[in-house]
Amino acid sequence: MSVAAIHGEKDVRKGEACSNMPLVVQIRQRNRRRSKLIQTLKSQGRKGQWKEALTAANLAREDGVVFDVYTYSVLMSAVARSGRWEEVLVLLDVMRSEGVAPDHFAFGAAVNACAKGGQWERAVALLDQRALRLLGEMAAVGLSPNVTTFSSAVAACGNAGQWERALGLLDQMAEEGVPPNEFTFSAAVSACGKAGQWRPALTILRRMRAANCPPNVQTYTAAIDACGKAGEWRLAQGLLAEMREKGVAPNVITFNSAISALGNGGQWQEALNLLRDMPSMGVQPNMWSYTAAVTACGDNNRWARALAVHEQMRSRGIRGDEVSFTAAIDACAQGGAWEMALALLDEMRDEGIPPTVRSFSTAISACGKGQQWGRAVALLREMEEVGVSPNEVSFNAAIDACGRAGQWRAALSLLDKMSSAGVPRGTITYNAVIAACGKGKEWARAVSVLREMLAGQAKTDGDMAPVPMADVVSYSAAIDACVRAGEWEEAISLVELLRRDRRLNVGTEGVRYYHPGARGPKHLTLTLEHLEWFATAFDRCDDSILRRRALGLVDAIRVESEHK
Repeated sequence: MSVAAIHGEKDVRKGEACSNMPLVVQIRQRNRRRSKLIQTLKSQGRKGQWKEALTAANLAREDGVVFDVYTYSVLMSAVARSGRWEEVLVLLDVMRSEGVAPDHFAFGAAVNACAKGGQWERAVALLDQRALRLLGEMAAVGLSPNVTTFSSAVAACGNAGQWERALGLLDQMAEEGVPPNEFTFSAAVSACGKAGQWRPALTILRRMRAANCPPNVQTYTAAIDACGKAGEWRLAQGLLAEMREKGVAPNVITFNSAISALGNGGQWQEALNLLRDMPSMGVQPNMWSYTAAVTACGDNNRWARALAVHEQMRSRGIRGDEVSFTAAIDACAQGGAWEMALALLDEMRDEGIPPTVRSFSTAISACGKGQQWGRAVALLREMEEVGVSPNEVSFNAAIDACGRAGQWRAALSLLDKMSSAGVPRGTITYNAVIAACGKGKEWARAVSVLREMLAGQAKTDGDMAPVPMADVVSYSAAIDACVRAGEWEEAISLVELLRRDRRLNVGTEGVRYYHPGARGPKHLTLTLEHLEWFATAFDRCDDSILRRRALGLVDAIRVESEHK
């Protein structure tokens, strides 16, 4: 049943059948039907049954129920609970078209729907704008947004990655005299957390205390997550300790965020200790707890420990899913344990968990790091056979596997296959192909691929480039291919090309230059380490004239960078 169907003619026959009843009786019956509808809508909203809610509303309209602002608000809230922001905005328009003025609750439901709709990738970029626009519409009709509406708008901005807008709404609340509550603050901290902005997150915690609004478990968890994403594991640990001191009991999500924070900070042993201590603190680890610990071990080159944690989870009766298995496969990949990675892929199938594109891609990467390029390509074929379409990451992993083994023909073949399959070919893809050609002693092909990238970006004029833009890795891989083959003049010419690239900057910060729509780096950062590598490479040149020319070129780039 469509949302638009709610906006239509009422069932005339129902009205005629009731025309002989006294007016008071008719009103009582309609009110009873409306009350029953409202209870039904609330129940369906709690269960996530948004389609059923719309159907019930349509049937009630056919039964002569007149929708007032409260009925619409309840219906919108029921649909909003499932994040169906488009349907909720249609209902808001239907209200207006019928002369029913939206109130705080109706606008709040619409803003809340925008916030919850962040799980749909295509909508994310628009959600914060729609939520903010709704706040403006409220002001236009004389309604001041309340704390609930503001909280939903802050959450919408957070889901769209607009943490600065979320903080701007906090300032707007202060200007309009609307005190934030714990939900508003939590949404703001969460917005910062998703963007890894730990400093603003901690500032909001201080604002909460100053406003006599003690941080709750959700706020602390969001702040721990923010610190974790930025690698600030000590701060995350401190917040966890502060929670216990303040009598705020951490929940399983809090512990999971703290374990991830420790892993991101290289503290894999501390992560395992925290996982071990969770039961003594009254919280049982779940699958996500173990997965966070597996990732912590894997990211710190402890693949055997990662597998032990994965097995411990299973021995305790906690069934894994695609995410947990992929984390274990990734740990093996980072440690070059390709045989264990493939064994885990088989275990997934045995347990009835279909491997996803991410699982396959990670296993392909494991094969590549284990010098098993043939198995990597075979896995790519297997993906297609079982109906899993390889994406750019899958192909990149397979091309990298070929490159590590010097299989340049296979790498070029996969590059062509990506084009025919309609899979985007990014800078990383081309860099892997250049490296493959270089390792296969095909320096001319490596240079050809680089020049194809440079020619493509030169033609870009606001449209999507047919090939991605080159970065420092592209240049370096091609230069390395020439150096390996002793093609010093070609290597020098590539360094000169790099020097003339108007995106070039030497140091830690890049020049903000970019071709609109191009798939590639906005800037080129050539570090001093790159220059040292160039100098060391050219110092091996037997031709003294070419060597002096090359080293002089490297020095010139260094001097030019000092005067920018």
